[in-house]
Amino acid sequence: MENIDARVLILDSNRVLLVLEKKKPVDISGKESFTKQSRWGMPGGRGEPDDKDEIDTALREVKEEIHLPIYVDERRRLEKQADGYIRVLFIGEPGEGIIKINPEEILDCRWFPLGVLYDESFNMYSGHRQMAQELLRKLGK
Repeated sequence: MENIDARVLILDSNRVLLVLEKKKPVDISGKESFTKQSRWGMPGGRGEPDDKDEIDTALREVKEEIHLPIYVDERRRLEKQADGYIRVLFIGEPGEGIIKINPEEILDCRWFPLGVLYDESFNMYSGHRQMAQELLRKLGK
């Protein structure tokens, strides 16, 4: 599942859980390396060889980043082809537990009002914002 980027739009009432990712270098096979800037986004990330599918990738990545159990509905998803890999976004709900950020992966994790996904001035990855908006529209939210 290495060609997957799986993320979760974690919703609770009218709030969304976002992570502030660290600035870091990114190497994609066959592409020029670049530095990913620090911005807010949805928890998740790239697939690894041991991941069974994109849900497995999403659950593993969320656990690695914020240690929060979540529930993912595999039917409520959006999938896009992007630069040689597949980006998948799921709707998720928080499970019981306490958020504990992994400082090697992210800088912060917070609940925000859902409206932040439509605020162009908010320091969020534009691809995350666009996919979140599209999935919410698709679901009639």
